[in-house]
Amino acid sequence: MRFSTLKQDPVHARGIVTAWRPCLADMFHFGISWARGGRRGRGRHALSLLLLLACCQVAISCSFNARRAGLLEKPGTTIRLAATDGKHFRLILGESSRPLRSLEGCQVSVEGCRIGAWLVVKNWKVTDAGDGSEPYIGILRQHGSRLLLEDRNTGMPLLLDQASAAELEPFVGRMILVIGFIVGAQEVGVVAYRVISD
Repeated sequence: MRFSTLKQDPVHARGIVTAWRPCLADMFHFGISWARGGRRGRGRHALSLLLLLACCQVAISCSFNARRAGLLEKPGTTIRLAATDGKHFRLILGESSRPLRSLEGCQVSVEGCRIGAWLVVKNWKVTDAGDGSEPYIGILRQHGSRLLLEDRNTGMPLLLDQASAAELEPFVGRMILVIGFIVGAQEVGVVAYRVISD
């Protein structure tokens, strides 16, 4: 784990999904026109083709929307999810999911479009920072004299304890992952942190 404690080209899911639909529609219309073609034997082949297309449509529809949880791994330049059911998925990251590249060793839950062993990530959440606790992760902001974390896991802004978060000031404006504990109303004491790469 590359934590600092205090004592240390993007592919978009929507584009992939919508790209399949015109393709399937064209294939369907081709099958219909083939069936109407009056040559002997075409009708039988067209029925086989249409049946195959129907099966493909069902298989693709069932596999598109997926939610998986597991451990993030980074063998080489790829980012992979070792799911809790023992399967491995290669993650395709867009702009909003790019921070996953810096979260190797964390347990995450991801949602997106599954195509075979590939998963195009649309939404994600860090459930375990590697120490057994759910971390706080988001953009670090300056709020007057205090530091505030826009936590994406809870959807709430969290103040960081001044004494324990003093060395985080150079990272204002960047996404960071914080391991800590509640010390007051929406206030977190920082134990360790990781700066997420751009």
